[in-house]
Amino acid sequence: MGCALGVEQDEVMVKGLVHGGPCHLSCQVGVGDIVISVDGTPVGGDVKLAKQLFLGDDNSGVTLALRRSGAIRNVHLLRGKTIETRGMKEGEVCGIGITMNPVRDGLVISKIASGSPAQLSGELQTMDVIVSIAGVDVQGKLPADAAQLIIGPVGTRVALTIVRGRGSRRQVDIIRAQNLEGVAVQKAAQYRYNALVEQQALAYPWIRRMNRKAAKSVHGGQGTVNEVSFEGAPCPIRIALKVVYQRGSSFKSAERSLWLNVDNHPHILPLLFTAGPNMLFMPFMELASVTDWLGSSNEAKALPSDDLRLVHQMIGLQVAWALEHMHKVGTLHLDMKPNNILVRLRGDNRVPLFKRLHCLVCDFGLAAVNIEGSATGT
Repeated sequence: MGCALGVEQDEVMVKGLVHGGPCHLSCQVGVGDIVISVDGTPVGGDVKLAKQLFLGDDNSGVTLALRRSGAIRNVHLLRGKTIETRGMKEGEVCGIGITMNPVRDGLVISKIASGSPAQLSGELQTMDVIVSIAGVDVQGKLPADAAQLIIGPVGTRVALTIVRGRGSRRQVDIIRAQNLEGVAVQKAAQYRYNALVEQQALAYPWIRRMNRKAAKSVHGGQGTVNEVSFEGAPCPIRIALKVVYQRGSSFKSAERSLWLNVDNHPHILPLLFTAGPNMLFMPFMELASVTDWLGSSNEAKALPSDDLRLVHQMIGLQVAWALEHMHKVGTLHLDMKPNNILVRLRGDNRVPLFKRLHCLVCDFGLAAVNIEGSATGT
């Protein structure tokens, strides 16, 4: 499982995390957590028993009941080997991989490092405003001073109070760790995907009949998208699954709720069905984003400049129509960019290209309710 265990006051406690191990990648197990049970078996203060219960086949699931700050929470992990080897020094400290800039209410997150705890957890997004760190108000503080509040021993938690969009204040806990590098970032995303699917399968057994097409994986900061199929259940359309990394916080079901609120529109990618707040099923789009399509379509590249301008105008018109619908129902997308516009072609090839375009706005991970009722952003 990639963690060191010890005994404190007749209880089994997590004493350290192995870099790149399952506990590190889960972003849910931290130093100081008390292990209450493993797969329902109480461990008391028997560290030897706990270690035996941790053992199992690669990619097999295990549920830990952990206590921290007086609350007990179940954490579902997949057993596996470490995905990246890195030496750890005694007393090593680190942060969570964010860049901050001062704003009126605190510090805004301007960048999240790839492979960092902030990215792996799925709890933080760029443009989130941090108003306190470990209970200390950071309004008026310099980023360098605030960074000292974030830095701490590897594997320990830091509590951040953040504001996202026009929402209320919320607290998230991020476990400090060194950043993953290179291919380990993709392996971590795949681990998170597999672990969340396995966890949801406990509540939705039909998920075990799902087959994932790994070649169709797209990994992002907030989740992973795969084309999937189901054994014994032929489907007339191709289906894609988005697994949202966000865990346990009040943010995790926001994308599902907002998507359901706006998807009844011809230029918004429909949400077909869900399995809990973390698994969102949608139609699979072969042509992918407008950026990829414009860069790879020989038909588009061969167009005269005037005809290409018509294509650009049609894309803008369809996207504007979708955003107008979102704003009318009180929702702001807040992450509108070419990569979040999917394109497909319909009709006869003899029809001009701009008339065959069908654009769909997707990815509502940063979307927010417009509380004031008048849209001021996209």
